[in-house]
Amino acid sequence: MKIYLVRHAAYSNPENVFAFHLPVYLSIEGRDHVQRIGEWFKTNDLTSLPIMSSPIVRCVQTSEIIAGHIGSNVTLDERLVEVANPVLQGTSMSPEHWSIEDAHPDTETLEQVCNRMFNWLDDIIAADQDIVGVSHGTPLTVLYNTLIDQPLPRPLWSPEQTPKNIQRGEIAILTIKDRRLIDHERIII
Repeated sequence: MKIYLVRHAAYSNPENVFAFHLPVYLSIEGRDHVQRIGEWFKTNDLTSLPIMSSPIVRCVQTSEIIAGHIGSNVTLDERLVEVANPVLQGTSMSPEHWSIEDAHPDTETLEQVCNRMFNWLDDIIAADQDIVGVSHGTPLTVLYNTLIDQPLPRPLWSPEQTPKNIQRGEIAILTIKDRRLIDHERIII
């Protein structure tokens, strides 16, 4: 069984704020990128795969564009949402914020993110069907690094951690057999 984890593509953020749960829309470049991702799925004969998506608009848009290429339906799943960070959401991005990304008591911890993502993954593995999961950087990075037994990059989104994080528009492919991860790969289209 294969699970295709897709991070939403670039979104419009002219005010350069932390988006988290804000309803920001894919940029023109982001839409073009997702078109290429959808073509990749189609070219690789990965049609009719079910798609599960975070209900946050940038993921829904990403999912719907991919679904248009492969003839699939999109199901929303709250477990795929971006990390909750009401302290930083909507505030201007600045480098010093990365050091406090999960230090506030109202912020969802990486352990909580990991638990909900593994809850989702357990359900997917139990269904034993190839699937596309569309989510956000933090949930996908936490899930992927935990699955491959890599320590989480800290602070998670500092620039020096970029190679360890799932990037916008990236696909992480998990191969599961007998409820175990047997292979993984990351690709950028």
